[in-house]
Amino acid sequence: MARRIYIFVFILFIPTTLFGQGGGQQIRPEPAEMDYVSVDTADGTVYLKWKPSPSDTLDRYIIWEWQPILEGSPVFVAKQVGSIDSDTLEFSYPGSNVGVAPTKVSVSATWTGWDPSPYADPHTTMHLTIQYDSCAKNMELDWTPYIGWNSLLAKHEIYVSIDNSNYIKFAETANDSTNCTHNNIEDNRRYCYFVKAVRND
Repeated sequence: MARRIYIFVFILFIPTTLFGQGGGQQIRPEPAEMDYVSVDTADGTVYLKWKPSPSDTLDRYIIWEWQPILEGSPVFVAKQVGSIDSDTLEFSYPGSNVGVAPTKVSVSATWTGWDPSPYADPHTTMHLTIQYDSCAKNMELDWTPYIGWNSLLAKHEIYVSIDNSNYIKFAETANDSTNCTHNNIEDNRRYCYFVKAVRND
């Protein structure tokens, strides 16, 4: 007598959106919005501030800095430089390269166990270089643009300290200008400068 064998195959469909890790469409928090980034010229600390993600019940914010893959490489990758609880909207850390180049930073928001949000649109600090013309007795200041405010950038303010005195503002430039000349430089004195980008608010 022949026996019939029945094999039942059950296929279980599980939406990939239920998992925080792995392939498929991910449920992720909404990104935050960067407010500004700056550098403490005394010690090279990078300070950034952002506006909160509109998503609820966040766990933390992750802070990212774009760094070269190898020293001198033109290829950059976002590397985590810190994280902080979701009730805090500012962060500071020792910048990796602020003495020689602009610093590009961003944040992302996280829920516990889930993929982080997309990066907030990054902001990039300015980097100032100075050339002294001993014949003309002037300093030529050039800086890279502040990136992140777009049309909200109003102007630049340029400050100088002479022989370790307090910094004073000696010039302003338009929002699309990235250079300035300081005239009447005196010999055998110490000049230090910084440039401040100013938003229209």
